[in-house]
Amino acid sequence: MKTVWIINQFAGTPKTGANQRHFHLVKYWQSKGHKVVLISNSNNHLIAPENHSKKGLFIEDGVAFYWIKTLKHSHKSLLRFVSMIEFALRVGSLVFKRKQLGTPNIIILSCVSIFPMLQALFLKWYFRADKFIYEIRDLWPLTPILLMGFSKWNPLIIYIAWLEKLGYRKAQEIVSLLDGSERYINPISKDPSKYHCIPNGIPESFLDLSTVVPKKMDQIGDKKLFAYIGTFGFANALEPLIELLLDQKGMEQQIHFLFIGAGPLKAAMEKELASITNVTFVGRITREEVRNYLSIVDIAFTARHHSPLYNYGVAANKYYDYMASGTPILAAHHGINDLVQINNCGLHVKNEKEAIREGISEFLSLPADQYHLMGEKGRKAVEAFTYENLAQRYIEVMERS
Repeated sequence: MKTVWIINQFAGTPKTGANQRHFHLVKYWQSKGHKVVLISNSNNHLIAPENHSKKGLFIEDGVAFYWIKTLKHSHKSLLRFVSMIEFALRVGSLVFKRKQLGTPNIIILSCVSIFPMLQALFLKWYFRADKFIYEIRDLWPLTPILLMGFSKWNPLIIYIAWLEKLGYRKAQEIVSLLDGSERYINPISKDPSKYHCIPNGIPESFLDLSTVVPKKMDQIGDKKLFAYIGTFGFANALEPLIELLLDQKGMEQQIHFLFIGAGPLKAAMEKELASITNVTFVGRITREEVRNYLSIVDIAFTARHHSPLYNYGVAANKYYDYMASGTPILAAHHGINDLVQINNCGLHVKNEKEAIREGISEFLSLPADQYHLMGEKGRKAVEAFTYENLAQRYIEVMERS
């Protein structure tokens, strides 16, 4: 039995909200006898408000969470950055929590925020842990440089780059959610043998569609339902789709557009589309509720900016949820080799207004057997991405000598 500490500022459960990957992995690890503590921030913008006051050790749906409380912040607030620094500093105080949390054999830092790197490495040294595992969810500082236009000479970017290099070099194992990121990581780590790709996935229960309760949306009528489910932020590249909605050219009679989720750009998007009658917005809902909506969706949508960043892979949860539901996907991007292209479970178009229009038209003209085959290909492919399968692969990494 191993004692594992996972440091992920934005970890949560299906009930609390936030990133649920580690919650599901931990469930499996515990069934194999490992003791695991998830160290997260109870006051981050992804967590349900009723959890914001938590501080210390709590058992959440059978998983041990050690909640660190930081300054309250919103998604796009400067305080979000401040809270990342505060969280990192408070992670260092875990040296005093041996009695409460146990002595870790393995420490995993999941780099939703890279700032706890020094503290994680200190904890590894202090407790003489067997392994430090660096889990990559985003490529820092490549993401802010390529997506947000930061200069590589920005002092903060220089510091982040140093932390990144330190993590790659000091980690005994590197686990990336991004299939293809080894082309970026291995030249920095100088040791390709410690690179492992363990992507996002779904609970095995999601493969059973008999538990789904289809939603009722009377406003759809006999139209096809097109859905985007996820975050409304800059990285999600929804601008061309918004342009299409403002210039539908008769599409109103054929398609109803559904948007589910939250994010800093959602309010502006709702305002811009307020006069469009074939659009419905729904707020953030549980992943189980997402399944219920997807059961009535005809076309699921995902998009990316045209950026060399995505040559190193994508890790959006929505792919796996879409595929598990058997919903064909319209992937709008410029050449990313993603799950849709790899598994032929949808159509790929450029993320441009007219290209998206053409993609929708192609879906509408598909023979029923071809349409359903796309959905079935997605369901078959996603069987390899259950959290149970991924958790076992992770155990093999943790136990690798």
